[in-house]
Amino acid sequence: MAKKGQSKSMKRIAVSRTIPVRKKKHYTWITKPLPGKHKATESIALVVLIRDVLGLANDSKGAKTIVKRGLVKVDGRVVKEERTSIGLMDVIEITDGTNKKYYQMYVTNKGLFPIEIDERTAETKLKKITGKKVIRGKKVQLSFHDGTTIQADNKYKVNDTVVFNLKSNQIDRLIKFEPNAMVYITHGKHRGKIMTLIKEIPRYGSQENEALVKDSDGKEYITTRGYLFPVIEQSMTYYLKYLKAKVPN
Repeated sequence: MAKKGQSKSMKRIAVSRTIPVRKKKHYTWITKPLPGKHKATESIALVVLIRDVLGLANDSKGAKTIVKRGLVKVDGRVVKEERTSIGLMDVIEITDGTNKKYYQMYVTNKGLFPIEIDERTAETKLKKITGKKVIRGKKVQLSFHDGTTIQADNKYKVNDTVVFNLKSNQIDRLIKFEPNAMVYITHGKHRGKIMTLIKEIPRYGSQENEALVKDSDGKEYITTRGYLFPVIEQSMTYYLKYLKAKVPN
């Protein structure tokens, strides 16, 4: 008889290289993140993040207990589903006794990685606009890279980024995808680097547009437009410190 429903686990050896899971050869199985919020190849299950990456639990049971007790918030909301998908720019708050720690998920040259941040930084999140449509009542709805949506003004465009306030659930600031914008490369061989957008390069037919960017030394590269995530320095403070310190990831 065939199995019903989707499997809740997968083999560690099959996990994408972009996911920071250690000891792939020592243990066979790993919890699979729930579908929907982030792509499976670009996300990690919350319980795996707590146990394998942050090292806050010795085993799966301990990690599940932390989640079930309501000690974890994702983007400002308490999460009790252990398989919650955690991906790029997600803000994680974990309570340990009287202490709270905050992390934000970034993509480094080796893949998805949590960086510790402070409480104030954890109040906002960068969200890239991946879709825009008109819904009932002629209202504009924006879709973001993390699967969320919001109604907004018509001034926002696909590929722009917004600074989203996790307390008010409102947009604080628009970061346009335009020449001279600071861009964070999230895919490809330059993944994890911060560069400056020079211009967009149109491609025709089914090909996605490309973009010409340059690094801090002025060296130019061509990459896929969809790989670029417009950012501002104020929202990338901890990631820029991470790059400067060249901490092993």
